[in-house]
Amino acid sequence: DRSRGLGDVYKRQPFATGREILRIAGECGLDVIMELAGQLSVFEYIPDWEMKDEYYARDENGHREWGQDSFGFLNYFHPEVREKICTMFAGAAEAYREFPALLGYDVFNETMYRSFDAWTLGTFRAWLREKYGTIEKLNEVWERTYTAFSQVKYEHHKWMSIMPKADYFAFRKAAVGIILDDWCRAIRKADSTHMLIADNIHSQAVSYTHLRAHETDQYL
Repeated sequence: DRSRGLGDVYKRQPFATGREILRIAGECGLDVIMELAGQLSVFEYIPDWEMKDEYYARDENGHREWGQDSFGFLNYFHPEVREKICTMFAGAAEAYREFPALLGYDVFNETMYRSFDAWTLGTFRAWLREKYGTIEKLNEVWERTYTAFSQVKYEHHKWMSIMPKADYFAFRKAAVGIILDDWCRAIRKADSTHMLIADNIHSQAVSYTHLRAHETDQYL
């Protein structure tokens, strides 16, 4: 309720909990990696007074991507969302960097991203342009008849070529790198010293049920 000034309180002390954790950890002789984007990103959200419907990721039918009865996934390629996250992460680094207990930042825990919105589509098209160079080359591989990359859509694989689908999944992997590059650059503006990590998911070489039997932690 901003009328009661709570928004101002949040803005004055946005990292108070994290600072307290680092203070107590220092007293206990512990090193801490501060997680910035969490394991269940559907439970992280932009403050309600700033949130817009267009900030949510979209499923293949254009509907809001919910996930696990939660707030919904954010669209990391929406320019306003990107700016807000980078500002927040830089602020976190500025708030935490002087604490002796700080070992580093887990910038993105369980990396994943999927959205079928216009902003992500634009990034996908740019990725395809960089990969293929010309629309003629993409048409040759995809078995399509586009005349410009701006016409490319999310395509299901067809009998003629599986490459539209294969490229989309390759892009999803690349998209995590693009997102992380943004976020890490923002953090580095405030903290050039501490370690940055991101831990991966959905790429284990063994089934999930065998995680206890194998060392499958993967870091970017």
